[in-house]
Amino acid sequence: MRAFVGVGRGQFEMQDVPVPEIGDDDILIQLKAAAICGSDVHIYDGSMDPLCGYPVIMGHENAGIIVKRGENVAERWQVGDRVTSENTVDVCGSCYACITGDYVACEERKGMGIAADGILAEYVKIPGKLLRQVPDCIFKIPDNVSFEEAPLLEPAANGYKAIFQEGRLMGGENVVVTGAGAIGLYSAHMAAIGGAAHVILMVRRSTAKDKIATALKMGVTDVIYSDEPETCAEEVIRLTDGFGADLVVETTGVPAVMNTALGLLHVKGRLVRIAINDTPYGYGLNSITLRSIEVIGHLGYNTVSWRNTINLASQGKLDLTSIVTHRISLEDSGHGFDMMVSREAGKVIVTM
Repeated sequence: MRAFVGVGRGQFEMQDVPVPEIGDDDILIQLKAAAICGSDVHIYDGSMDPLCGYPVIMGHENAGIIVKRGENVAERWQVGDRVTSENTVDVCGSCYACITGDYVACEERKGMGIAADGILAEYVKIPGKLLRQVPDCIFKIPDNVSFEEAPLLEPAANGYKAIFQEGRLMGGENVVVTGAGAIGLYSAHMAAIGGAAHVILMVRRSTAKDKIATALKMGVTDVIYSDEPETCAEEVIRLTDGFGADLVVETTGVPAVMNTALGLLHVKGRLVRIAINDTPYGYGLNSITLRSIEVIGHLGYNTVSWRNTINLASQGKLDLTSIVTHRISLEDSGHGFDMMVSREAGKVIVTM
């Protein structure tokens, strides 16, 4: 099969590799579409190496068809099912994260395209061990969702968990989302779906106009600029009748942005931090204590996130197309990554 493979830092190529062999407990999926994620780009641009080393097949946001199933696989999974897989390959199954359903936080977890082979290929195997430990590691795609749309259920599920499960949004609350990447846009979209009064997007003033237009289409009501922090605070106070935001979702990882974001919350407000950044924070944290602010760490999603996100999609309430800027073939995967690195592209869909 054809696959887009990282062979060394900054070195990527299309290769012919063997189709994964499956045993009695495994499932083989023929991939139909994938999406390139920002975390994939970190490996592509050399800012991080895959945890499993090289070579590694890239990618994790996917959609396809079950073409083989082992004889021990649960009857609910049949050849011909249209499915999408969340990006786990292996977990320990016994730690606190695993036994409480938040398996993405398992410290022994291996993820597609980062700690194990990914999905920018013609086929991918779902191991039987994972199917036993996480029975809902794959999900059926609703009939009204296309293969090209389905890979975006993954970032949407990320946004769902941040807004509803961790951020505990109530209708009528005011929300600030920092950053206009896929996770930021889907967090904002979920806040709009959930009935937030104001969905305020905080971005740099240099953010592309087409990205702002997409954000507005997906439910953002107001835009403020992180490089003008004093104006940000004034504008949020004005929009919220003097109270400040109830919830901030921080997706940039930039310490200065998080510092500004904390100042946008009212007393006892909630901040969900999605982003990862190794840069030291460099700011005092007294405001968290003195203003009783709740800071919540976010990583991925769980089965509830996926099921409810898919329910929204099946009812036509989820926008799975607006953030897509380019569609390419598997053979052009390198070009897709180049466009992501240069910020020419927003979200790239790869079709097999």
